[in-house]
Amino acid sequence: MKPIISYPFILVCATFLAHALVGAYPSGAPDTACDQMRPMHRTSKDNMSSPLIEPLSGGASYFTIGVNTTQVGPGDHVAVTITAKENFYFEGFLLQARSNENGTTRHGTFMDTSKDGKLVCENAVTHNSNSHKSNVTVIWMAPKTTVNDIKFVATIVKGYSEIYMQLTSATSFSVGSGVTLIPSMVIVLLMVFSAVIYN
Repeated sequence: MKPIISYPFILVCATFLAHALVGAYPSGAPDTACDQMRPMHRTSKDNMSSPLIEPLSGGASYFTIGVNTTQVGPGDHVAVTITAKENFYFEGFLLQARSNENGTTRHGTFMDTSKDGKLVCENAVTHNSNSHKSNVTVIWMAPKTTVNDIKFVATIVKGYSEIYMQLTSATSFSVGSGVTLIPSMVIVLLMVFSAVIYN
């Protein structure tokens, strides 16, 4: 005789399993993942107690992180592009803006405008598929306050066992380090300029 499994039993098991899976990280990637910027890829996919895969060196030879401007004011938008060198590709990435001062503080936020990226940890962006990518562009919004010496930092995954960490943008910049002309300042300057011309 075949064992009979009741519907209520299945429902209870399914509810418990769903709660366990969703309850682990209900808001996406945990902050610890964003702090370390290390994928939890293990030497054996089927054994969660196996060691983590060690990252490779030399990622800067294969990937670059570029920005469309280094003149950044509070709240400005910056286009950040991760590009693979010719005949190369990547499957995944985790990108943040960090202060060079301590290397750990994250700044600004990313806008959810890329078909290849999704927001995590409030101020980081990661891939939303493992398709092969030659480049990805995301939009970063600077913080509302002045911050000095910022660089973009990325972890890039070429394949499950090919991980490159601590790749940085070639240039650093500061937020709000330049002179910003607010409307009242513009009016005052125009009045002074007019007075000089007509006197």
